[in-house]
Amino acid sequence: MERVPSLKEVGLRKGEALLEITFTDKTAVENIVDFEGWIDSWTKIIRAFSELAGEKPESSRVVFVQKSSPLILDIATACSLVVLMGKAVDAVLAKVERYLSIRKQVEEIKKLKLENKQIEKSLEEEADAFSEKSAEEITTELTAGMKPKPGGDVINGINFGIRNLFVFIDKGGRIDCPSSAGDDTKGVADMFTEIRKLQKAVDKLRLLPARKHQEKKEE
Repeated sequence: MERVPSLKEVGLRKGEALLEITFTDKTAVENIVDFEGWIDSWTKIIRAFSELAGEKPESSRVVFVQKSSPLILDIATACSLVVLMGKAVDAVLAKVERYLSIRKQVEEIKKLKLENKQIEKSLEEEADAFSEKSAEEITTELTAGMKPKPGGDVINGINFGIRNLFVFIDKGGRIDCPSSAGDDTKGVADMFTEIRKLQKAVDKLRLLPARKHQEKKEE
């Protein structure tokens, strides 16, 4: 995947779709370290999904970078890769929505100021355990029934990608597909229409106080 072109290319090639990655909220890029970290993460994500889709990683290219806030990367890539990415994003959003719902219950219980903190503690542990096992479940769903069966390296790469997508989306990052080119791309557009609806539901739940361990990390 190319790194940082400064100009937007004209149009998409046939069979390509535009993957738009927006760095908002806690994914906002404030310095070169943040930028390099996210670029490295997304390069690995694109490579993993390219291998799963049977595409060459180098065929994905960054066609536009909006450097003003928020940072936006537009990546032109194969529709088959975007379809797999859409399925992953949809599944991750659903998991993040449930994760944040559990967190919301924790906050409601805190407001009651109960002397017995066990319910609060148990729900926090449930939220942590849920987020940890989500990546493995989504990886299994994405790779199940694929022929030929993906190798261990590909599956590990997808697992890594899902974990990073979970963190990215949980922190407020967005993934969209604003356009595609080809004879059969309506399915891609429909998929991301539903993803946008789920994104709005997740955004409403995200308005929660930071966890204590998150606050310490960010100080």
